[in-house]
Order: sequence, then C-alpha cells, then structure tokens
Amino acid sequence: MISTYYTYRPGLFSRELGFWLEPRAIGVSRGKEQSRIPYGDVDEVRLYRLFMRGTAAIDKKTTWRMHLHCRSGERLVLSPLHYVRLRSWEDRSGAYGPFVNELLSRLRTVDPNLKVIAEHHWTMRLRNHAKRQMSAIGGAILLKLVRLLRNCDPDRTAERAAQLMRLVGRLLRGHRIAHRNLIAAFPDKPEQEIDAILEGMWDNVGRASAEYAYLDRLWDFNLNQDSGRRIVIDRATLHCAARIRESGKPMLFFGAHLANWEMTAVALAALGLKLAVVYRPPDLAPIAAEMLELRTRLMGNLIPAERGAALRLKRALDGGESVAMLVDQHFTGGIDVMFFGRRCKVNPTLGRFARLTECPIHGARTIRLPAGRFRVELTDALAAPRDTGGKIDVAGTMQMITSVIESWIGEHPEQWLWMHRRWR
Repeated sequence: MISTYYTYRPGLFSRELGFWLEPRAIGVSRGKEQSRIPYGDVDEVRLYRLFMRGTAAIDKKTTWRMHLHCRSGERLVLSPLHYVRLRSWEDRSGAYGPFVNELLSRLRTVDPNLKVIAEHHWTMRLRNHAKRQMSAIGGAILLKLVRLLRNCDPDRTAERAAQLMRLVGRLLRGHRIAHRNLIAAFPDKPEQEIDAILEGMWDNVGRASAEYAYLDRLWDFNLNQDSGRRIVIDRATLHCAARIRESGKPMLFFGAHLANWEMTAVALAALGLKLAVVYRPPDLAPIAAEMLELRTRLMGNLIPAERGAALRLKRALDGGESVAMLVDQHFTGGIDVMFFGRRCKVNPTLGRFARLTECPIHGARTIRLPAGRFRVELTDALAAPRDTGGKIDVAGTMQMITSVIESWIGEHPEQWLWMHRRWR
C-alpha cells in the first residue's frame, strides 16, 4: 500500500518523476517505467543546500535537495523544485518536506548506521568563495576611491553618483524586490508613480553612498547661531534636544534608513547628546576600520550589531548614554508588527529596554532637501503603550515605533530603501 507519494520534473528535457513509499522499498516511476529500490539498498544519503530558482531566487530562499546513493550503483535525486516552463519553477516544498522526512525515517529504521551527509551544494560554496574574494578586492578598491573622493566637491560627486545609480539600479536584483514591495505597500498607486519612486530611491542610494566620504564635512550646523547652509533644524527639534540635554537622563532613539541615515546619528551627537549607536560593520573588510574611525569621531560610542550587543547597550544606559538604533529592517527571531498592512519581524530591543529602564522614547530622522541640504527632526517623547500591570508593553511599543516609521516613509517614499526584504 502506498503511504506517501511525491512527483516533480527536474528540467526541460526530463520526464516527470514519481516516488512512493512502500513497507520495504521506495517506488520510482519514470514515465511508464517503474522500479522499486529496497530501503536496505540505500548506502548513503546526501543533503545539498542550494538556492531556489525562479522568483524565489530573488528572496535568496534556500532548500535541501536529497541524493540517495544505492549499493547497486543507482542514484536517486529528489528536489522540491518542479520545472514548469522556461525560467519558471514551482516550489513543492509543502509535499516534498513530509515525504523526504518520512523516507529518511524509514531508511534509518532499516539501517541505524546509515551515512547521512548535509552540506552546501558546490554552487553555493563557489558563490561564497567568490563573495569573500570580491569583498577583499572590492573593499580595497572602495577604500582608495573614498580617499580619492574626499578631494572632490561633495555636491558634484553626489550628483554623479545619483546619475549612475539611476541608470544601473534598474538592472539589479534589488530593483525587482523594491518594485514588488512598492506595489504591495501602495496597491492603489499607478505604475508611473511607482517608477518615479524607484528612480528617486536609486537617486538617494547614489547620493548617500557618495556622502559616506564626506560625513565629517556635510555637518555645518552651528548650535550657537541656530543655522547652517546644508543642515536645517527647526525650533521644535532644537528645544527637544535642549530638554534632553538638561535632563541628564539617557533616552532611547529610533530611526530608519531614510535619506542619509548616517546623518541622523551625527546630528544627535552634534546637538550635545551622549550616544551609544548600534551599527552594522561594513561587509567589505578593508574599509570597515576607516569607517569605524570616522563614525566614532562623529557619533560617539559605536556598538556593532552582533552577539553581546544588548549587554553593552545596557551598560551604556547605566552609564548615562542614550541608545540610538535603526529598526526598519527584518530581524530574524523578532516580534511581529504590522507594516503597510503586512506582518513582518522587528528587533524588540528598544521596547525591552523601555520596559526595563522606563527611558523615554524619541524618533529621529533626516529628510533630504534640494541643493544638497538636509532637515533633521526629533519627535517629542512618545507615550509607550502599557499592559494591565502598568509596565511598558514591548510588542505594543514596537508597533507604535513601526507605525511612526511607516508615516515617515509615506511622506517621502523615494528616500527609503525599498530593496530590503522587509516582509519574509
């Protein structure tokens, strides 16, 4: 009696394969041909991790492909990817997963010492090796480029970088992700408006990338004169910053990848706030040290987003430093919030610290203005929702923060990084 059945087509010139599990053997059909392989004939099982194909490849989804090596010399390959037509694949993981799990269970029952090897497919190993090599080479080149750009005019360089990204961006994988995200977030917007937002996004990406070389030159706001050529800060934000300074208490600041998001942390530090800033080290190792030195000089205490970060942040708060972090990207293992009507994961660290310390929560953002200028804004302290016991509710607080960021993005959608896979 057949207990489980699974079929898939490996490729264009392949017939659809069928597999079923019998009490003592696995059945295989190739068109009209059928055969049975006893479970005891399977000598080795190899599980290869590889990237999905088709549209799933855009999201970098991975899967496991099973190879059965038999003592008779026969080899069976089972995959969740079913070929439909040219460049089109169907994900059959829903049926594939239970089938291979049951198969593996039966194989191990017959042979408790069955050799099972799980490893990355050679295509993934090659890709990872190439990525490491390109990271080293690209980082060295980028470091030299940044040093060279520091001798150039910031406005002219940013404009050229924006022009380049408007042309190149549409060819990148991130463009397809961004287009899909925009349609999901703004289903009523016409395609022409979606295209305009995408072009603005790439323009902003180009400018923000070039501005990394000039972070220490872009900030020209004079706190004593309440003015600056590039930086615009309204009275409400200045008064809010003054109240925070005078209180002498640590605060919790959240931001998003809007406009030049690095400028937000620079602004908070320049306004006299003592900060511990959570940051992600650059993937390109050669430039990481240079960027760390520049960021530390401009922002203050930098804490990498890695294991142990929460403990370091707690120590910073205990020492009187405010914590600032970006909370608009996917966080594996985070809590669920609604963002543009869709559920996603968010890092709950700020909400947990708010509950633990009762520190006030402020939003901070930078808005890109014409002619190479920026406007920096601080919100007043937000009233965090509380549970029935009077304690700050972590999930509710993160939803409140996410809703504020959603409103910011709605005001200037072209200034946010839509190519990030926010919904997974």
